[in-house]
Amino acid sequence: MNPLHLVRATDPLSSILAAEQVPNFAEHQHRQILAALEFLCAGPQLGATAREIAEHSGLTMEQVARRMPDLKAAGKAAVLQYEGGDLMRGRCRVWALAKAAL
Repeated sequence: MNPLHLVRATDPLSSILAAEQVPNFAEHQHRQILAALEFLCAGPQLGATAREIAEHSGLTMEQVARRMPDLKAAGKAAVLQYEGGDLMRGRCRVWALAKAAL
């Protein structure tokens, strides 16, 4: 993972330093998120929002939201679609494991 794509040239130094640390913990967070998604999608619930994933993963909603694009790019998670747009619940996108979202 290249942390340079996580910051803009105008970001403060603290944000740049934080982005440099992402490779140290992102993979662990990915595993936590995927485990939570698998658990949440095993029942009658259709997908899960970042807030719902956070409640079951031990991460914050912000941590989950920042990792979801990585999981989407890796083909492991996808936003569920409804009537040609992203499915939303409580103003948050609804995510599922990629195989369930197809």
